Amino acid sequence: MPKNNTFMFVAKKVEHLIVNLVGHQECLIFAEQGIEFPEDLKKDNAVIYTKSPQLEYAQFAERFLKEVYSEVEFIEQDGSYISIDCKVGKNAHIGKGCIIGPEVTIGDNAEILSGVVIKYAKIGNEFFCNEKAVIGSNSFTMAENENGDLVRMPSMGAVEIGDHVEIGVQDVIERGSCGITRLDDYVKLDALVSVGHESQLNKNVRIASGANLGGFSQIGENTFIGLGAIIHNRLKIGKQAMIGMGAVVIKDVPEEMSVFGNPAKAMPVLKK
Repeated sequence: MPKNNTFMFVAKKVEHLIVNLVGHQECLIFAEQGIEFPEDLKKDNAVIYTKSPQLEYAQFAERFLKEVYSEVEFIEQDGSYISIDCKVGKNAHIGKGCIIGPEVTIGDNAEILSGVVIKYAKIGNEFFCNEKAVIGSNSFTMAENENGDLVRMPSMGAVEIGDHVEIGVQDVIERGSCGITRLDDYVKLDALVSVGHESQLNKNVRIASGANLGGFSQIGENTFIGLGAIIHNRLKIGKQAMIGMGAVVIKDVPEEMSVFGNPAKAMPVLKK
């Protein structure tokens, strides 16, 4: 989901996603050698070919952040620390020991319990967050340098959360690496759930305790993910699907399908 006037990298394994760039302008694209771009796209954007687009992106992002970063001031309120740029809605309650900010907006009637950390997030109304959850943590995205050593790619994205969303105890919601991690209205997460960067959880998704979603996961409306399930990154789970307890999902799941096991195998959902 690219935006105009942003920078990104495109590796060979996701070359098929270039179609999403059509119509966008003024983007800086670090691309793996051998990828072909439409002429109109190259005309409207800057494409830099490289052997390691992830590394080039990471190094550019580091320089960019040093240019634009400014220290955010926090103030103490009833045992919590809230950044001065934070916007909190009416009747919102923030428990003791929380850290809220920078770049956070919280809607009306939010209930945030003790020890929660929220950064780089826009949160809707009627939000409920249990103790010690982390929203907006750095994404786990790495590149290899010239020596083959791992270097962290800076996280520059954010989290967007709709209305009536519930976050469980010690959940971790990663901010986008360079885009948005999105939880739509009425998403409900149990304890110890991990949601990877740039994931999209649609309306009424329910996730039981201990489940892990890799980056760029797409979870359809009214889908249920069972205890301890694992979703491989970049997978699409259809609407009204069911992921069984402990399932390890390594390929897309169609709508109204339930999967079980390791690796997960599909069978139709039995309707009443």
